[in-house]
Amino acid sequence: MKWSNKFNYPKSSRSLEDGYRKYLLGDNKLPSVTTILSATKSEEEKAALANWISRVGVKESNKIKTEASSRGTSMHTYIEEFLRGRINESFFESNEQYKNMAKEIIEKGINGKLEEIYGMEETLYYPEQYAGTADLIGVYQGKNVIIDFNYTNIEILEEGVDLNLLLYHSAALITDISSVMVDYLILNKPIYLFFPDLEEYISNRGITESFKKLIPYSLKNKEDLIYSLKNTNFKINEKLELMVNKELSNCVENTYNFIKNV
Repeated sequence: MKWSNKFNYPKSSRSLEDGYRKYLLGDNKLPSVTTILSATKSEEEKAALANWISRVGVKESNKIKTEASSRGTSMHTYIEEFLRGRINESFFESNEQYKNMAKEIIEKGINGKLEEIYGMEETLYYPEQYAGTADLIGVYQGKNVIIDFNYTNIEILEEGVDLNLLLYHSAALITDISSVMVDYLILNKPIYLFFPDLEEYISNRGITESFKKLIPYSLKNKEDLIYSLKNTNFKINEKLELMVNKELSNCVENTYNFIKNV
């Protein structure tokens, strides 16, 4: 990849006012993009954040946010140093989390795809509206782009998390043969039956006759899952609802009678 001085970027400084970040560009003072996004969060998003802070505690939530910010800063630094030619890929051989995050972005998102760099960590702004700092401006797979380097971690939930609340706030459910899909059905949200080890599961554990009817609607590999997620293709919901209404409607009665007899 090559560097080009195609644009002249404005000089700016940043300040915090009442907890919100502002960009100073000459005589103009503009709110940051992050400030606007924070101020325009939905009530549901605000409630979810408040619930999380209440669950883990203020001290622990601040610790988690500080650690996440530190990881992000280190990751950005490593990527920038690599793109400026100051370090090579051997630098990432040590098994440190920040380096592993940066290495994955470089290998999967940069190498062979980023063709030209117009600038890094540059201020961009919309006159009289807002401003922000772009991680990178350049040419990516033939297109002029503004890039923000992000790395999303999978969160492993701790014990004691209210799973019903978690299901309520989720956008969709990806599961294998689990009764949680029956619980989730009432929310009328997408359910994806992801079963890459279906044959092994049937061989080792077996599967009930009712759930066997869902197999034709299961997704066998990552590519099928991604396609279904992108196209909101969740045919299993209708089939599962029919199965519940027809075959599982007397579960409560059967359970009651079983307990009574025991």
